[in-house]
Amino acid sequence: MSPSSRKKVTAVPDPKANSASAARGDEATILQAIRSLREDLLKKIDDNAEMQSKELRREISQLRDELRSAIDRVSSRTKALEDRVESLDSANDHSDLITTLERDVQQLKKDMKIFSDRSEDLEARSRRCNLRITGIQEKREAGKNPTDFVAKLLQESLGLEKESLLDSCHRTPTGSASGGPATPCLCGEMSLLPGEGSDPPQGSHGHRSDNVTRRQDQSIPRLHPSSREAESRL
Repeated sequence: MSPSSRKKVTAVPDPKANSASAARGDEATILQAIRSLREDLLKKIDDNAEMQSKELRREISQLRDELRSAIDRVSSRTKALEDRVESLDSANDHSDLITTLERDVQQLKKDMKIFSDRSEDLEARSRRCNLRITGIQEKREAGKNPTDFVAKLLQESLGLEKESLLDSCHRTPTGSASGGPATPCLCGEMSLLPGEGSDPPQGSHGHRSDNVTRRQDQSIPRLHPSSREAESRL
């Protein structure tokens, strides 16, 4: 075949090959887009996680502070309650002490009443032998021992063989007005007869001793305060 007879042959593109190439290009673009989207998504997730982590740490720190404050308040209130309980215990102890003291005071009042009654009884008994003499002129016993004076006066007025035993004798403390009646004389522990023996034993006033008083009994006549015999003779 001669060159002139040869036909020029032109290459015709294969549609299938072009379609496969286009498909590979689209796939690469899609993969690139997916990778880009993935990276963007991961970045957003990381940013969101970091933000959430910071917010969570802030809230945890705030809760920790609030918890500490609450614990401090509870501790303070607990301390106040403990102090109050201790105060109540102390008050209870004081109440028990006060109750005990009140019982002691009541007992002391009872004892005082008993002692007061006994003292009053003893004082009344000590006055049973007292004698009140009226009609003796004022200052008649001046310069003399009142006890000796009254003992001598009773001996003379009642006709006694010996002077009576007198513990003491004195005028009543109320003064007599000028020209008024004479103040009475009060004689204590009086008996109209002396004790055993010829002379009365000497006591604090020369007319009484405790031994003589103990030896006196109902056989020794005593001048009762209601007697008017001494008064009528003075």
